[in-house]
Amino acid sequence: MKLAKIIGTVTLSKAYPTMEGAAFKLAVPLQAAELEKIKDLSLNENPGNSDITSEEFVVYDSIGATEGQFVGVGEGREAVNPFYPEYKPVDAYCALILDKIYLD
Repeated sequence: MKLAKIIGTVTLSKAYPTMEGAAFKLAVPLQAAELEKIKDLSLNENPGNSDITSEEFVVYDSIGATEGQFVGVGEGREAVNPFYPEYKPVDAYCALILDKIYLD
């Protein structure tokens, strides 16, 4: 699982039938240095995107994450396991919304 920040929404004109009722979000994974910068912030305080350098990716979101929130993202085969036996052609899904990050 990766930690990521939601930075936007992806709009679809047509979707696979089992994908209806959820959204696709644009997310950027957080590296250790980026986590260090935000560790003392409440995650409601937005540190901005200027220090985030990772490449964006698209995440299937059925839990309602909004822009600026930090989330946990499952990828690969694990991304479809929560939906079994229903088929959802996804590579990454939003599994949780973070409230606080604690680093030692």
